[in-house]
Amino acid sequence: MDFTPNKPLLVDGNGGDRLLFRGTFGKCINGVEVIWDTRDSNAIRFDVINASILALCNFAINGIGNVGNPSRYIHSDSIPFDSWYKRNVYCYEIIALRTPIPKL
Repeated sequence: MDFTPNKPLLVDGNGGDRLLFRGTFGKCINGVEVIWDTRDSNAIRFDVINASILALCNFAINGIGNVGNPSRYIHSDSIPFDSWYKRNVYCYEIIALRTPIPKL
């Protein structure tokens, strides 16, 4: 088995093909509209591209309470939208295999 500690785990064969679950979280992808997508194959895959943290939290927990600084979560007309958007939207993907996790 090939494994290089300074490369992403279980990506491009680094560590083998033992992926059971993976989630990624990143910043805005310029030039891409908001995407909410679920794909179904050998794995359950859910993608959210360029959504606000508030939208992600609302989806995850079906509502959110006190958010502290709302300007990070809700666009205000006092800030140009493009500027706010690039600083305050994120991307998330989760992949989970459909096969049961083996007992260790």
